[in-house]
Amino acid sequence: MGGQLTKVGQTVATDVSMFYQGDEFSMPDGQRGQWVGGLTLSNIGAKIRYSESGAADFIPTNMRGGAGFNWTLDKYNRVSFLTDVNKLLVPTQPTRDLLDADNDGDRSEIIAGKDDNVGTIQGIIQSWDPSAKPDGFRELMREFMVNVGTEYWYNEQFAVRAGYQHEDVTKGNRRFFTMGFGIRYNLIGLDFAYLFPADQTVRSPLENTIRFSALVDLNQIMK
Repeated sequence: MGGQLTKVGQTVATDVSMFYQGDEFSMPDGQRGQWVGGLTLSNIGAKIRYSESGAADFIPTNMRGGAGFNWTLDKYNRVSFLTDVNKLLVPTQPTRDLLDADNDGDRSEIIAGKDDNVGTIQGIIQSWDPSAKPDGFRELMREFMVNVGTEYWYNEQFAVRAGYQHEDVTKGNRRFFTMGFGIRYNLIGLDFAYLFPADQTVRSPLENTIRFSALVDLNQIMK
């Protein structure tokens, strides 16, 4: 790090989350519906420093809120529609006069936005402040990442899934489609997923790869 002596970074952080699951309600033709939702604030904690003389950096404090609808068609078929919105709760870097356009000798002068060298709580508050961002309210809107997805279950044993992630081109430009399926048999479950980019100009180490996970349902063992 520029000749500085580095060290192991240490900090403390916490998460706060809540979940809502509504009661099932009747729909036409014997179908059932149910609303669900959740909110998570993660990595709420102090800045981290990797050298004695270097500046402390924000850890990725994050907010994610989501909602979904479970639609039970009949005894064997169920469809879920889900969406969530994700936002980093750290201040946006301001635009500085790096070229010294006003010839005052100060290349660190802020010409748009606000100083991001603030504390953790102030940083969270400032992350929502349009006046603290170089492009104002439009930039605030660009900082939200949106995910949508749907899932179909047959007899609680076989699932098919599809989803899409959208992030603004100026904030990372991660735009991906995903598809996958899941299998449940007794207490064992297997899930598979495949990711491919929506924008061929943006590459990801996870694209065009198959990911899978396995699980054991402990509730089945306890029965």
